[in-house]
Formats: sequence, structure tokens, C-alpha cells
Amino acid sequence: MEQDIKNGVDTAYLIERSGARGDRHLHIRTSEQPAWTIKAGIGRDGKGANRLDALNIYANGKILRPTPRFMARLMGLPDFYELPESMAIAVTLLGNGVACGVATALLTSLLPYMQRRRNQL
Repeated sequence: MEQDIKNGVDTAYLIERSGARGDRHLHIRTSEQPAWTIKAGIGRDGKGANRLDALNIYANGKILRPTPRFMARLMGLPDFYELPESMAIAVTLLGNGVACGVATALLTSLLPYMQRRRNQL
């Protein structure tokens, strides 16, 4: 990432900062790599503190905070899917969910077994 920034390459990065400090580095993904799991705890830490800076986007020379809509898109939800107005509740909802592509793949792979089981009953 640092090399791309120095060379002026216009690449977007997803940056997870949780756990990053002195001896630990940031976790970075390019736009071509899969995103991490959206964690329910990103929006809050259980003590009332805002933890939304644990996940950032670097694009066009700026560090941006992802919106709940951005996180929903990472999970494959369509734009018409309504999210709660509260950012903390929306992020918790997304963090407790399963990405659409993962759910589809799991159910598709289980369907033949379920049909066979039904036919055995």
C-alpha cells in the first residue's frame, strides 16, 4: 500500500485497525481481495465507546469511515435493503448476519442432502 501511495496509484484499500499498535501492523486488503467479516462489535465496544474507526477505507488519497450502506454492500445486500437509522444498531445487525453469497453457497450445497433426507422419510 505504501508503495502505491508513493507512486500515485489510485487503488482503494480496506484497512482493519483493530489490534494495530506499536508491534502490530495494520491489516490491509485491496479492492480485488475479499473483505473481512463485518463484526458486530465494530460499532460499539460494550462500554458505550464508538469503535467505528476500527475499519477504514483508503481511496483517492483520503481515509474514510465506511457507512452501514457500504458494509451492507460488502455483504452483498441490495441497496433497497432497509437499515436502521442508528449506525451502531445497523452495524450490529450486519455483524450478526451472514453475507448473501456465503448463505447462498451453503444452502445450495446442502440442498441435495436435504432432498435425499426428505425422500427417505
